[in-house]
Amino acid sequence: MEKYFKYILIALLGVIFVSLPAGVPMIKSFSEYSSFNTDWNGCSKFTKMVYDSEIIVTPIYSPYDDYNFDKNGVLFIIGPEIDFSNSEIQKIGNFVKCGNTLVIADDFGTSNQILEQLNLTDKFTKKRLNDLFYTSNENLIEYKVPEEYGSGYIVTNIPTYTSKIGFVTASNFSNSNLKNQNPALISKVYYENGNIILIGDPDIFTNGLYNYNKNFLKDFTEKLNSNHVYIDEIHHKDFGYEISVFYVHKSVPKKLILIVLLLLVCSFHVQNKKVFNNATKKLISKFSKKGTENEEEILKNISEKHDIDLNDLKRVINNIKDGNNGRKRISK
Repeated sequence: MEKYFKYILIALLGVIFVSLPAGVPMIKSFSEYSSFNTDWNGCSKFTKMVYDSEIIVTPIYSPYDDYNFDKNGVLFIIGPEIDFSNSEIQKIGNFVKCGNTLVIADDFGTSNQILEQLNLTDKFTKKRLNDLFYTSNENLIEYKVPEEYGSGYIVTNIPTYTSKIGFVTASNFSNSNLKNQNPALISKVYYENGNIILIGDPDIFTNGLYNYNKNFLKDFTEKLNSNHVYIDEIHHKDFGYEISVFYVHKSVPKKLILIVLLLLVCSFHVQNKKVFNNATKKLISKFSKKGTENEEEILKNISEKHDIDLNDLKRVINNIKDGNNGRKRISK
Protein backbone atom coordinates (compact mmCIF):
# COMPACT_ATOMS: atom_id res chain seq x y z
CA MET A 1 0.00 0.00 0.00
CA GLU A 2 3.01 2.24 0.51
CA LYS A 3 3.64 2.57 -3.23
CA TYR A 4 0.05 3.72 -3.82
CA PHE A 5 0.52 6.42 -1.23
CA LYS A 6 3.63 7.60 -3.08
CA TYR A 7 1.80 7.64 -6.41
CA ILE A 8 -1.05 9.69 -4.99
CA LEU A 9 1.40 12.10 -3.39
CA ILE A 10 3.15 12.52 -6.75
CA ALA A 11 -0.24 13.11 -8.38
CA LEU A 12 -1.01 15.84 -5.85
CA LEU A 13 2.32 17.53 -6.54
CA GLY A 14 1.61 17.25 -10.27
CA VAL A 15 -1.76 18.97 -9.85
CA ILE A 16 -0.08 21.77 -7.91
CA PHE A 17 2.60 22.28 -10.58
CA VAL A 18 0.06 22.20 -13.41
CA SER A 19 -1.97 24.90 -11.71
CA LEU A 20 1.06 27.21 -11.54
CA PRO A 21 1.45 29.84 -14.31
CA ALA A 22 3.92 28.84 -17.03
CA GLY A 23 6.26 31.20 -18.85
CA VAL A 24 6.39 30.67 -22.63
CA PRO A 25 9.24 32.31 -24.58
CA MET A 26 8.35 33.97 -27.89
CA ILE A 27 10.80 35.06 -30.60
CA LYS A 28 9.82 38.10 -32.65
CA SER A 29 11.52 39.62 -35.69
CA PHE A 30 10.66 42.57 -37.91
CA SER A 31 12.87 41.56 -40.82
CA GLU A 32 11.12 41.08 -44.16
CA TYR A 33 10.47 37.43 -45.09
CA SER A 34 11.55 36.23 -41.65
CA SER A 35 9.87 33.18 -40.15
CA PHE A 36 9.66 35.08 -36.85
CA ASN A 37 7.90 38.08 -38.41
CA THR A 38 4.15 37.96 -37.77
CA ASP A 39 3.39 41.08 -39.82
CA TRP A 40 2.09 41.01 -43.40
CA ASN A 41 5.61 40.89 -44.89
CA GLY A 42 6.79 38.01 -42.68
CA CYS A 43 6.60 34.25 -43.28
CA SER A 44 5.46 33.09 -39.84
CA LYS A 45 2.23 31.51 -41.13
CA PHE A 46 4.07 29.43 -43.71
CA THR A 47 6.59 28.31 -41.08
CA LYS A 48 3.79 27.37 -38.67
CA MET A 49 2.04 25.39 -41.42
CA VAL A 50 5.22 23.38 -42.03
CA TYR A 51 5.71 22.84 -38.30
CA ASP A 52 2.10 21.70 -37.83
CA SER A 53 2.60 19.06 -40.53
CA GLU A 54 5.04 17.31 -38.15
CA ILE A 55 8.10 18.26 -40.19
CA ILE A 56 11.21 19.27 -38.25
CA VAL A 57 11.85 22.98 -38.79
CA THR A 58 15.30 24.45 -38.17
CA PRO A 59 15.80 28.21 -38.64
CA ILE A 60 19.32 29.19 -39.68
CA TYR A 61 20.27 32.40 -37.88
CA SER A 62 24.02 31.78 -37.52
CA PRO A 63 26.77 30.81 -40.03
CA TYR A 64 26.14 27.65 -42.02
CA ASP A 65 29.21 26.01 -40.48
CA ASP A 66 27.27 25.74 -37.22
CA TYR A 67 24.78 23.29 -38.77
CA ASN A 68 24.97 19.66 -39.80
CA PHE A 69 22.35 19.23 -42.51
CA ASP A 70 20.40 15.96 -42.43
CA LYS A 71 19.65 13.80 -45.43
CA ASN A 72 16.22 14.07 -47.05
CA GLY A 73 16.14 17.74 -46.15
CA VAL A 74 14.96 20.93 -47.84
CA LEU A 75 16.66 24.30 -47.52
CA PHE A 76 14.43 27.35 -48.08
CA ILE A 77 16.13 30.64 -48.97
CA ILE A 78 13.33 33.22 -49.12
CA GLY A 79 14.04 36.81 -50.14
CA PRO A 80 17.81 36.92 -49.51
CA GLU A 81 19.33 40.42 -49.33
CA ILE A 82 22.87 39.68 -48.14
CA ASP A 83 25.54 38.05 -50.30
CA PHE A 84 26.60 34.47 -49.63
CA SER A 85 30.20 33.61 -48.79
CA ASN A 86 32.17 31.05 -50.80
CA SER A 87 32.13 28.59 -47.89
CA GLU A 88 28.35 28.93 -47.56
CA ILE A 89 27.82 28.30 -51.28
CA GLN A 90 30.11 25.28 -51.09
CA LYS A 91 28.10 23.86 -48.21
CA ILE A 92 24.84 24.53 -50.08
CA GLY A 93 26.26 22.73 -53.13
CA ASN A 94 27.28 19.71 -51.05
CA PHE A 95 23.83 19.70 -49.47
CA VAL A 96 22.15 19.43 -52.89
CA LYS A 97 24.68 16.91 -54.21
CA CYS A 98 23.68 14.51 -51.42
CA GLY A 99 20.16 14.27 -52.86
CA ASN A 100 18.52 17.12 -50.98
CA THR A 101 16.45 20.01 -52.32
CA LEU A 102 17.21 23.72 -52.38
CA VAL A 103 14.28 26.14 -52.79
CA ILE A 104 15.22 29.72 -53.65
CA ALA A 105 12.50 32.39 -53.74
CA ASP A 106 14.08 35.61 -54.99
CA ASP A 107 13.16 38.67 -57.03
CA PHE A 108 16.24 40.90 -56.68
CA GLY A 109 18.66 38.26 -57.96
CA THR A 110 20.88 38.18 -54.84
CA SER A 111 20.99 34.39 -55.00
CA ASN A 112 22.28 34.37 -58.59
CA GLN A 113 25.79 34.16 -57.12
CA ILE A 114 24.88 30.71 -55.76
CA LEU A 115 23.85 29.53 -59.24
CA GLU A 116 26.92 31.05 -60.88
CA GLN A 117 29.36 29.47 -58.41
CA LEU A 118 27.64 26.10 -58.89
CA ASN A 119 28.26 26.54 -62.65
CA LEU A 120 24.57 26.71 -63.49
CA THR A 121 23.37 28.84 -66.39
CA ASP A 122 19.92 29.37 -64.91
CA LYS A 123 19.34 32.60 -63.02
CA PHE A 124 16.77 35.16 -61.90
CA THR A 125 16.36 37.87 -64.54
CA LYS A 126 15.56 40.69 -62.04
CA LYS A 127 12.97 41.96 -64.56
CA ARG A 128 9.41 42.52 -63.46
CA LEU A 129 6.23 40.82 -64.57
CA ASN A 130 2.86 42.51 -64.41
CA ASP A 131 -0.50 41.79 -65.94
CA LEU A 132 -2.25 44.72 -67.58
CA PHE A 133 -5.52 42.82 -67.59
CA TYR A 134 -5.61 41.74 -63.94
CA THR A 135 -8.86 42.86 -62.33
CA SER A 136 -7.62 44.82 -59.31
CA ASN A 137 -3.87 45.43 -59.49
CA GLU A 138 -1.54 44.84 -62.42
CA ASN A 139 1.24 43.93 -59.98
CA LEU A 140 -0.78 41.05 -58.51
CA ILE A 141 -0.61 38.18 -60.96
CA GLU A 142 -2.50 34.92 -60.57
CA TYR A 143 -1.11 31.65 -61.86
CA LYS A 144 -2.59 28.18 -62.13
CA VAL A 145 -0.25 25.54 -60.75
CA PRO A 146 0.05 22.14 -62.49
CA GLU A 147 -0.78 19.14 -60.33
CA GLU A 148 2.78 17.83 -60.50
CA TYR A 149 3.88 20.55 -58.08
CA GLY A 150 0.73 21.48 -56.23
CA SER A 151 -2.79 22.51 -57.03
CA GLY A 152 -5.02 25.52 -57.48
CA TYR A 153 -3.74 29.03 -58.03
CA ILE A 154 -1.02 31.20 -56.58
CA VAL A 155 -1.06 34.98 -56.29
CA THR A 156 2.21 36.90 -56.65
CA ASN A 157 3.23 40.50 -56.01
CA ILE A 158 5.48 42.08 -58.67
CA PRO A 159 7.33 38.84 -59.46
CA THR A 160 10.40 38.34 -61.60
CA TYR A 161 11.03 35.26 -63.73
CA THR A 162 13.78 32.77 -64.36
CA SER A 163 15.83 32.36 -67.51
CA LYS A 164 14.64 28.78 -67.90
CA ILE A 165 11.26 27.63 -69.19
CA GLY A 166 9.41 26.26 -66.18
CA PHE A 167 6.16 24.63 -65.22
CA VAL A 168 4.45 27.86 -64.05
CA THR A 169 4.39 30.61 -66.70
CA ALA A 170 2.93 34.08 -66.96
CA SER A 171 -0.21 34.68 -68.98
CA ASN A 172 -0.06 35.84 -72.59
CA PHE A 173 -1.11 39.30 -71.44
CA SER A 174 1.87 39.71 -69.11
CA ASN A 175 4.03 42.74 -69.73
CA SER A 176 7.56 41.33 -69.56
CA ASN A 177 9.18 43.16 -72.49
CA LEU A 178 10.37 39.81 -73.83
CA LYS A 179 9.85 38.07 -77.11
CA ASN A 180 9.11 34.96 -75.12
CA GLN A 181 5.55 35.46 -73.91
CA ASN A 182 5.70 32.61 -71.40
CA PRO A 183 8.55 33.41 -68.99
CA ALA A 184 8.85 30.97 -66.12
CA LEU A 185 7.87 32.06 -62.64
CA ILE A 186 9.00 28.71 -61.19
CA SER A 187 11.54 26.32 -62.66
CA LYS A 188 13.52 23.29 -61.55
CA VAL A 189 17.22 22.67 -62.04
CA TYR A 190 18.75 19.23 -61.48
CA TYR A 191 22.12 19.30 -59.76
CA GLU A 192 23.86 15.96 -59.38
CA ASN A 193 21.72 13.83 -57.02
CA GLY A 194 19.50 16.70 -55.88
CA ASN A 195 17.56 19.54 -57.41
CA ILE A 196 17.14 23.28 -57.08
CA ILE A 197 13.73 24.95 -57.39
CA LEU A 198 13.73 28.61 -58.42
CA ILE A 199 10.69 30.75 -57.54
CA GLY A 200 10.55 34.28 -58.91
CA ASP A 201 8.59 35.83 -56.06
CA PRO A 202 9.26 35.44 -52.31
CA ASP A 203 5.94 37.18 -51.57
CA ILE A 204 4.21 33.86 -52.27
CA PHE A 205 5.33 32.77 -48.79
CA THR A 206 4.33 35.96 -46.93
CA ASN A 207 1.51 36.32 -44.41
CA GLY A 208 -0.15 38.95 -46.60
CA LEU A 209 -0.77 36.46 -49.41
CA TYR A 210 -1.01 33.34 -47.25
CA ASN A 211 -4.80 32.98 -47.51
CA TYR A 212 -4.53 33.00 -51.31
CA ASN A 213 -1.59 30.62 -51.52
CA LYS A 214 -2.00 28.27 -48.54
CA ASN A 215 -3.35 25.38 -50.63
CA PHE A 216 -0.40 25.60 -53.00
CA LEU A 217 2.10 25.93 -50.14
CA LYS A 218 0.66 22.89 -48.39
CA ASP A 219 0.71 20.72 -51.53
CA PHE A 220 4.12 22.05 -52.55
CA THR A 221 5.63 21.17 -49.17
CA GLU A 222 4.07 17.70 -49.18
CA LYS A 223 5.40 16.94 -52.67
CA LEU A 224 8.91 17.83 -51.54
CA ASN A 225 8.60 14.70 -49.37
CA SER A 226 11.04 15.83 -46.71
CA ASN A 227 11.20 15.23 -42.97
CA HIS A 228 13.45 18.20 -42.17
CA VAL A 229 13.11 21.79 -43.40
CA TYR A 230 15.81 24.43 -42.95
CA ILE A 231 14.84 28.10 -43.35
CA ASP A 232 17.56 30.67 -43.97
CA GLU A 233 17.27 33.71 -41.68
CA ILE A 234 20.83 34.98 -41.62
CA HIS A 235 20.73 36.48 -45.13
CA HIS A 236 17.87 38.87 -44.37
CA LYS A 237 18.87 42.50 -44.16
CA ASP A 238 19.00 43.92 -40.63
CA PHE A 239 17.98 40.56 -39.23
CA GLY A 240 17.47 40.75 -35.52
CA TYR A 241 15.06 39.19 -33.08
CA GLU A 242 13.77 39.86 -29.62
CA ILE A 243 12.71 37.30 -27.05
CA SER A 244 9.70 38.03 -24.90
CA VAL A 245 7.96 35.86 -22.32
CA PHE A 246 4.23 35.65 -21.73
CA TYR A 247 2.61 33.69 -18.93
CA VAL A 248 -0.14 31.12 -19.30
CA HIS A 249 -2.25 30.20 -16.27
CA LYS A 250 -4.08 26.89 -16.43
CA SER A 251 -6.99 26.44 -14.06
CA VAL A 252 -7.36 22.99 -12.52
CA PRO A 253 -10.93 21.83 -11.74
CA LYS A 254 -11.71 21.94 -8.01
CA LYS A 255 -13.28 18.48 -8.15
CA LEU A 256 -9.98 17.02 -9.36
CA ILE A 257 -8.10 18.61 -6.47
CA LEU A 258 -10.67 17.35 -3.93
CA ILE A 259 -10.54 13.82 -5.34
CA VAL A 260 -6.74 13.73 -5.16
CA LEU A 261 -6.80 15.06 -1.59
CA LEU A 262 -9.44 12.50 -0.59
CA LEU A 263 -7.40 9.66 -2.08
CA LEU A 264 -4.32 10.95 -0.30
CA VAL A 265 -6.10 11.04 3.08
CA CYS A 266 -7.60 7.57 2.59
CA SER A 267 -4.25 6.16 1.55
CA PHE A 268 -2.57 7.72 4.57
CA HIS A 269 -5.28 6.29 6.84
CA VAL A 270 -4.82 2.77 5.52
CA GLN A 271 -1.03 2.95 5.43
CA ASN A 272 -0.61 4.57 8.84
CA LYS A 273 -3.77 3.54 10.66
CA LYS A 274 -2.27 3.80 14.15
CA VAL A 275 -0.82 7.26 13.54
CA PHE A 276 -4.07 8.40 11.96
CA ASN A 277 -6.16 7.15 14.92
CA ASN A 278 -3.87 8.80 17.48
CA ALA A 279 -4.06 12.09 15.61
CA THR A 280 -7.85 11.82 15.45
CA LYS A 281 -8.08 11.07 19.20
CA LYS A 282 -5.93 14.07 20.01
CA LEU A 283 -8.22 16.32 18.01
CA ILE A 284 -11.33 14.89 19.71
CA SER A 285 -9.81 15.14 23.19
CA LYS A 286 -8.78 18.71 22.49
CA PHE A 287 -12.32 19.74 21.62
CA SER A 288 -13.70 17.68 24.54
CA LYS A 289 -11.34 19.40 26.95
CA LYS A 290 -12.42 22.74 25.59
CA GLY A 291 -16.07 21.77 26.17
CA THR A 292 -15.28 20.74 29.77
CA GLU A 293 -13.58 24.03 30.43
CA ASN A 294 -16.63 25.90 29.15
CA GLU A 295 -18.96 23.89 31.42
CA GLU A 296 -16.77 24.57 34.46
CA GLU A 297 -16.86 28.29 33.73
CA ILE A 298 -20.68 28.31 33.46
CA LEU A 299 -21.15 26.52 36.81
CA LYS A 300 -18.75 28.92 38.47
CA ASN A 301 -20.71 31.92 37.21
CA ILE A 302 -24.02 30.45 38.45
CA SER A 303 -22.50 29.69 41.84
CA GLU A 304 -21.29 33.25 42.30
CA LYS A 305 -24.44 34.86 40.98
CA HIS A 306 -26.88 32.92 43.22
CA ASP A 307 -24.53 32.45 46.19
CA ILE A 308 -24.53 28.65 45.89
CA ASP A 309 -21.68 26.46 46.92
CA LEU A 310 -19.94 25.27 43.75
CA ASN A 311 -19.37 21.72 45.04
CA ASP A 312 -23.04 21.38 46.08
CA LEU A 313 -24.10 22.59 42.65
CA LYS A 314 -21.88 20.04 40.90
CA ARG A 315 -23.16 17.25 43.15
CA VAL A 316 -26.80 18.08 42.36
CA ILE A 317 -26.13 18.20 38.61
CA ASN A 318 -24.28 14.87 38.71
CA ASN A 319 -27.19 13.26 40.59
CA ILE A 320 -29.59 14.53 37.94
CA LYS A 321 -27.36 13.14 35.16
CA ASP A 322 -27.29 9.77 36.94
CA GLY A 323 -31.10 9.74 37.25
CA ASN A 324 -30.95 10.07 41.00
CA ASN A 325 -32.40 13.27 42.47
CA GLY A 326 -31.79 12.18 46.06
CA ARG A 327 -35.36 10.97 46.75
CA LYS A 328 -36.60 7.41 46.93
CA ARG A 329 -39.55 6.63 44.71
CA ILE A 330 -42.60 5.29 46.66
CA SER A 331 -44.18 2.31 44.96
CA LYS A 332 -47.59 0.97 45.77
